[in-house]
Amino acid sequence: AVVSTQSTGGKKMDDVIFAGSQSRKATNFAEVSLLFDNSDRKVKLDFNQIEITRRLYRGDGANHYFINKEPVRLKDIQEITMDSSLGKGTLGLISQGTVSSFAEAKAEDRRVIFDEAANVSKYKKRKLESIRKLERSQSNLERVSDIIFELEKQYKPLKKTS
Repeated sequence: AVVSTQSTGGKKMDDVIFAGSQSRKATNFAEVSLLFDNSDRKVKLDFNQIEITRRLYRGDGANHYFINKEPVRLKDIQEITMDSSLGKGTLGLISQGTVSSFAEAKAEDRRVIFDEAANVSKYKKRKLESIRKLERSQSNLERVSDIIFELEKQYKPLKKTS
């Protein structure tokens, strides 16, 4: 289960970092690690055990992520968990409330659940990321075209005067 800041009684992520007590000083970060048995190689990494760690720093709220103590991007962890059906919203474990909400869900909501169960959600996410990159590239190309057009307008008068 995903634990939100609000469910721990906090209002912001910094609230989960130990603020100190009379006998112990405050810490500057909070860290949580999950250790998985990967001897069956369900996760496509060549390790018998996989330790996924998140470290949150006080102040700027920076998050650092690690797999087996090596720094990685959040995206790397998300892809690993999607591949192994451990990701947010996957159907490895179904609670009673999930079953009833599935039965009452709209068609498009059920589609999302089926996508998770079929393990295609990661491909849909990659597709959306690719579409966003293409849109940014298209926008950049349009800006370059506008700049070239403006420079050509300035070039003709300058060429005549020289």
